[in-house]
Amino acid sequence: MKFDRITWSYGTEPTINLSSSVGHGGANKWDDVIFIQAAFKLLREAWGDTLRVSSEYDTPEVTGIMDNETHSFLTEFQVKNRDRLLFQNFVDARIDPAHYQGRTLRPNRPLLTITLIHVLLTDGMVISGLGGSSDQYTTNYEIALKKMSPKMVTAFDMAVINS
Repeated sequence: MKFDRITWSYGTEPTINLSSSVGHGGANKWDDVIFIQAAFKLLREAWGDTLRVSSEYDTPEVTGIMDNETHSFLTEFQVKNRDRLLFQNFVDARIDPAHYQGRTLRPNRPLLTITLIHVLLTDGMVISGLGGSSDQYTTNYEIALKKMSPKMVTAFDMAVINS
């Protein structure tokens, strides 16, 4: 997990990125996996049934361990959001880190899975009222992510140390 910045056609904003891949064939580092698990839990809380992930898929526990629950939820998330993703015909059950530097993204265009998660978290915090404030250094979902599990505080501390 690492702190990063996205440049959109309308400006820049902070984001949380992965340091390595999560999911099928990924490195599945503890801090990356726990971030994805906490993000999925927060997305489910913020968006409820409109998340496009069937309620028959349990939201993964926030453990940092890549388990079957996390893998299934990740796969279902990609399948149900295929029309929003960059590689629409290819669901790989893996989330790769984005490489934002030197790129300008446009809203309402297909995105990488990690970028879609950022957009949904950002919007979900506003819509649900769960989010905190954001500034040029902090996303509006960091505080809510830390509340998903005490282990997320450790993951954030590791990201600060490694940045």
